[in-house]
Amino acid sequence: MKRYNTISPYAATFLEYRTANPGKCIGYEQIAVDGTVKKLNWDSFEVTPRYAIIYLESDTSSGPAIRYRIDGINPTASVGMPKENGDAWDIISTYDLNRFRVTEVSSGTHTLNIEYYA
Repeated sequence: MKRYNTISPYAATFLEYRTANPGKCIGYEQIAVDGTVKKLNWDSFEVTPRYAIIYLESDTSSGPAIRYRIDGINPTASVGMPKENGDAWDIISTYDLNRFRVTEVSSGTHTLNIEYYA
């Protein structure tokens, strides 16, 4: 079973949020996460997203592969919210999407698959 986490005081689960806030998928992005800090990039979208689902694929077999923060401060290999291969989570606000930062914890191939919704 896949782990799913929601980052929102407004919704306990993805299904609750999507039921209460039916939106349309407005874009998709892949980010290759490495030792440099990365941000989300939806500049080419016609509409500003207000919600995103993020899924991590990594070849790291144990322990966290990446760390992220949504407070606008850069994560490090030891500070930030850890995520492992197969983790999925959502971010429910344009404000937090703008402040999202991610970096790798351990070397390897780490890819974030992101769907954006308006």
